[in-house]
Amino acid sequence: MPYHSNANPSQQPLRQQAEGMFQNRQVSPQTFDVSQTDLQRLVHALHVHQVELELQNQALRRSQQESLAARDQDTALYDFAPVGYLTLDDSDGILEVNLTAATMLDVVRSKLLGMRFTRFVSRDDQDTFYLHRRRVMEHQVNDICDMEIQRADGTAFWGRLEALAVDHTAGHPVEGYRMILSDMTALKQADHNRQQAERLISLGTFAAGLAHELNNPLYAISSTAEYAREALAKKTYTQADIDDCLVDILSDAGRCTQLVKNVLNFARQGSREKVLLDLHPLIQSSSDLTQRYDQEHGVLICLRFAHAPPRIVANRVDIRTRTRQCHSQCCRGQLNYSK
Repeated sequence: MPYHSNANPSQQPLRQQAEGMFQNRQVSPQTFDVSQTDLQRLVHALHVHQVELELQNQALRRSQQESLAARDQDTALYDFAPVGYLTLDDSDGILEVNLTAATMLDVVRSKLLGMRFTRFVSRDDQDTFYLHRRRVMEHQVNDICDMEIQRADGTAFWGRLEALAVDHTAGHPVEGYRMILSDMTALKQADHNRQQAERLISLGTFAAGLAHELNNPLYAISSTAEYAREALAKKTYTQADIDDCLVDILSDAGRCTQLVKNVLNFARQGSREKVLLDLHPLIQSSSDLTQRYDQEHGVLICLRFAHAPPRIVANRVDIRTRTRQCHSQCCRGQLNYSK
């Protein structure tokens, strides 16, 4: 008599397969020559075993559901993370990518798979990315670098790449590396704004010092010219007096001219060429521009130069700018240039 199972309908194909395999076996007739008592024991054992299997099946289903829920949660955390996650092969082909990275690059995720990541690296940063990948692949180390990333629509953002080679001992089938992509544009903009604020502070201190430096010769010119005008009106002058007045006026005017020339040289942002420079004259000229203003406000600047001036390769405008920023930051204390 065939046995009618109470198993779940989803298990019927497995039951039918088992019955088919049993019928194909060569079973000896003596196998069924058992007593009624033994048969009842066998049926009881089979029922108990069936219950055990059903309990195991329920436990497996619960475990499967928990695994699926954990997988869905991990997938959501992976796809909607605040940073981009990518897995690249040894040729920079994209093997895996989350939704955040796809959004950053402005490409549908399914189309990103197989594309080379280098197509999103700006032309100026191709060498930087090559060296970054080489360090990761050859030395098996975690490496971080910043570079400009080009989106599919042509716009760009500052990205930070954090990469680590895939551990082959863990059984990963593909040689490559994993990478975290972060958008650093806001941080770069904040840093730029901070530098701009520092420049404005430096410019304010510089302008105040320049105003004092210009006021002194201008006041001298005005006073000398007024004295000469009154002397000419009263006719109480000699030619030597007029000559002295003109010499003083020309001297103070030359001083103003030199100050303006120094300002123009300081503010000129044309050439970015780097040349061999002596630091002493640059520091001295920056100090001269605001020396009187510093003294009036109780700022003491001590310049102690070595006999052999230090020489560096740099841009002249950049060095002047840095010197003025140092002065601005220390304008309420003592600034000591010692070399």
